[in-house]
Amino acid sequence: MRKALFVLVPVLLVVFASGCNYDPSPVGCRFQLESVAPFSVAGVRLNDYGMDSLWTSDQDTIFAALESGSCPVEFVLNTSVQNMETHGTVYIEQFDCLVRISVNGKKYLVDSGGIGWRVGVDASQTGIVCILLSFDAVEVWGDDFTDAEIFALCMDLGFNSNGSVRDDQHLGRVQIEGDIQEDTPHGSISAQSVLVGLDWVSPY
Repeated sequence: MRKALFVLVPVLLVVFASGCNYDPSPVGCRFQLESVAPFSVAGVRLNDYGMDSLWTSDQDTIFAALESGSCPVEFVLNTSVQNMETHGTVYIEQFDCLVRISVNGKKYLVDSGGIGWRVGVDASQTGIVCILLSFDAVEVWGDDFTDAEIFALCMDLGFNSNGSVRDDQHLGRVQIEGDIQEDTPHGSISAQSVLVGLDWVSPY
């Protein structure tokens, strides 16, 4: 059952509308995921050392949250923003995230996420935007998966995320697409593009 479950590890699509000051437009920026940290489940912070580093008491905390009917998952996508223009500064001030989660063809919606703080990126320079994402694992998966299966899904994502790897062996993906619509003194600007991606694997 566990093997079959991990083949169906969820795909997350995060669509955001960004609020920015235009000189130039963020449409001219290049986005790349640098790291995923911190990552926590029910307040337990996961690290890079895998399940062996997770105390029994930590596992008990997570399962207690699952059994209580609420298990918050929180993580940060540390994303570089490169201003490709030769003049002007882009100020990225707000990301309103809509998280779409699909498991085995069934889609779930989580309306939670945003940017940590205002970031200004000068021409031909790179800055870091911290995109904060969170959802309740029980609310999202509770009707279709057991507590043990939800625990395993969270562990896979938390311990095995890698923003630099792109291949068919990776079972899950967080993909952020820009849906940018802004009014400027020169009219409305809109654009859609894939900005960053995150892949992860199962250790089992």
